[in-house]
Amino acid sequence: MSYKYSKGSTVQGDIKGADDSDRDTVIDFGEDRLDLQTNGSTRLKISGSQGQVTFNEAYTFPYADGNRDQVLATDGDGAVSWVDPAGGGDGGGGDATLVLMAHLSSDFAYNTSGANEFQTVPFNNILNSTFAGSDFNTSNYTFTAPEEGFYFINLSLYQQSINSDTTQYQVSISSSAAWAGTNGSIAFRNYFPGGSAENSAHMHRLDRVAHLSGSDTIKITFRNIRATAESGTTLHSGKHLTYLSIQKL
Repeated sequence: MSYKYSKGSTVQGDIKGADDSDRDTVIDFGEDRLDLQTNGSTRLKISGSQGQVTFNEAYTFPYADGNRDQVLATDGDGAVSWVDPAGGGDGGGGDATLVLMAHLSSDFAYNTSGANEFQTVPFNNILNSTFAGSDFNTSNYTFTAPEEGFYFINLSLYQQSINSDTTQYQVSISSSAAWAGTNGSIAFRNYFPGGSAENSAHMHRLDRVAHLSGSDTIKITFRNIRATAESGTTLHSGKHLTYLSIQKL
């Protein structure tokens, strides 16, 4: 059954209402539903055993509460549901945390043409990434921060066939950030072979929480401090040995 308001003030039990002269405002008690209608259109509908609420026959809200910090999202076709916040770039969390995992496609031979030569570690194989495809360039092995914020950078390099006459090997997280120090480094670690026999190996580990502005770049550089050019030492490409990961916090 339905109740249509008459012109003027009307009382039906505990319900009191008033309509304009068009008399087109309706409360409709349908089968397992309650409609509020104006001008022939259903503006609000409460229906079903779960009491789902629909507005203007356009979109329906979920009947149950979501998880903490979830937000309502529409599929653009009438379904509204609870989802985790997208992105997580502002620290709010969510199902789209920005993470890059990069590796070497093959062993990297560190061969130099002179002493003390910097070379960029060729991380050219993206294992997984939720950053935009343009944020990491696999041709020049450079990451570009898509927005300002804090980033966690984690690095591992497994070096083989170490030359015994090298004074030290240096690993650097290099950046274009304004606060970068000597040689553009925002994190640095060195290793002194100390006359160790050739063909020995060493694991270089380095990490840093860095504040980057949008368009600041990151790359990994490697060099030796040696009186002459070097050949023979390599960085192993094993995914569990040599890797670069970057996470937007």
